[in-house]
Amino acid sequence: EPAVAVDEHRLWAVVDAAFGERRKTMRNALRRLGLEGEVADELLVGAGVDPSARGETLSLEEFARIAGSLPEGTAPPR
Repeated sequence: EPAVAVDEHRLWAVVDAAFGERRKTMRNALRRLGLEGEVADELLVGAGVDPSARGETLSLEEFARIAGSLPEGTAPPR
């Protein structure tokens, strides 16, 4: 069972972005959160996720690592 400790709003923002449009890469999904391509790539690589991965291939732990890497103010509360 994965241990996930991350702000729920940030996690849902990443999940919503990943599944908001079909067949989006995570690099493009993070653009929906206002991150430019290079910034998104660096964030994803730093979180151990291939920027060309698609949301449906990621684990909960990977989503949590991405959410935990988001810059402050990227995913405001719902």
